[in-house]
Amino acid sequence: MTTKVLWNRVEKLIKAHKMTQKQFAEYINIPSGTFEGMMYHNREPVVSLALDMAKVLGVTVEYLATGSDKEIKNRRIKELSDRQSASQISRLSLQINKEAEKIISKPNPVS
Repeated sequence: MTTKVLWNRVEKLIKAHKMTQKQFAEYINIPSGTFEGMMYHNREPVVSLALDMAKVLGVTVEYLATGSDKEIKNRRIKELSDRQSASQISRLSLQINKEAEKIISKPNPVS
């Protein structure tokens, strides 16, 4: 990962959040000149600053650094799996209800 790629990603996310670089710098508690200098000179942010940046932008540091996020991918896979399981449970429930209705609607044999 190059810092230029990181800063390009940060810049796009700032625009996507409809804020200025100056506003963003205020959110992460650094002077706007310092922030703009870091971007312009492609300086790698310290970990605490990267964490603050990611938090404000609603992403992870991994995403800022690499453009992908295993945590988000894994969460999405789990959501899809849960949804599929819920669908299967719903179908089984319908089948059970149909079978129960058949049993209930059968007349009892008279002894």
